[in-house]
Amino acid sequence: MSLPVLGVNLVTGVVLPIVAVIALVAVNGVFVAAEFSLVASRRSRINALANEGTRGARWLLGVFDRPAGKDSYIAVAQLGITLASIGLGMYGEPAIAHWLYDPFESLGLSETAAHTVGFVVALSIITYLHVVLGEMIPKALALSQPEDTSVRVSRVMRTFSLLFRPAVAFLNWMALSLMRLLRIPEPDTTLSLYSSEELAIVTAESADGGVLPELQREIIHNIFEL
Repeated sequence: MSLPVLGVNLVTGVVLPIVAVIALVAVNGVFVAAEFSLVASRRSRINALANEGTRGARWLLGVFDRPAGKDSYIAVAQLGITLASIGLGMYGEPAIAHWLYDPFESLGLSETAAHTVGFVVALSIITYLHVVLGEMIPKALALSQPEDTSVRVSRVMRTFSLLFRPAVAFLNWMALSLMRLLRIPEPDTTLSLYSSEELAIVTAESADGGVLPELQREIIHNIFEL
């Protein structure tokens, strides 16, 4: 085999699959971080960042203020996660499994056994990369710094929000149509609001954890007693 042909085979058989897997895991991680950071973000903090001139914060304010803005944002993130996950399963797992067939056959396994073991090992590797690097770590980073993370991924989410808008609108329409067909009530956006009892519990927990000073706790408690 000539060197040019060997180089082409190396690129197409090894380099491109590795780059594709890394890219898909990274894309999955970005969308996971986008979803969890927005859910955990406070509008007041985003507003403060926008007033400071932070790029992306003003667009995020629009997401918070538009009717169903957060729902559409999360739908875009979930669609991105789904597509990246499908890509990892369809491309990443077969590519890694293909590398393992010959080494396992050289160990004395039959062709069928080598393919089976290769599939299991490849699936385990892809699952590890997907769950740890593509899910758990981005989620932890997003929850530790939600507003900053939301701002960092805002440009990506803004672009994909435009690209995915028709697909998200269609999927939302399909979901709502199916819910009506099954007579499932549409979700109430006010369900995310705290009741006075829940706010009292949050206040007590914050005070017990040392986050809220005792004086402020008493003031808030007196408000609830009115």
